[in-house]
Amino acid sequence: MAYTVDDLKIDIDITYSEELTDQKVTGIFERAKAHLDHRACREIDWDNDITYRQLLIDCCKYIFSNALSEFDKEYAEELNTMYLDGLGESSEFDEENTEGYDEEYDEEYADELRYLDGQGESEDGA
Repeated sequence: MAYTVDDLKIDIDITYSEELTDQKVTGIFERAKAHLDHRACREIDWDNDITYRQLLIDCCKYIFSNALSEFDKEYAEELNTMYLDGLGESSEFDEENTEGYDEEYDEEYADELRYLDGQGESEDGA
């Protein structure tokens, strides 16, 4: 079910309808969605994905109060989670596109990499 500006007005306790207020709420709604999309580094399907709906509502409240920078501070953990969730959803890794990958380099330095990771001994036995 799509979340609309009218739903937002109910959630932030705006129970009347005036043209200027409706324009302001619509602008805040669009700005909050754009801000959260930017912070997530992806476009969130706000019509169908309800996972971050409360975050959207809270972001709108902060924008309405001219305190967007405070929102970013107060909700840093949730914003990071939203970003990380997006990484898991959209893996852009293409196994066939390995341009720049050097398998010989990996084999040559595998022992050193294991040593640096604490999983093996160096070549000199130390």
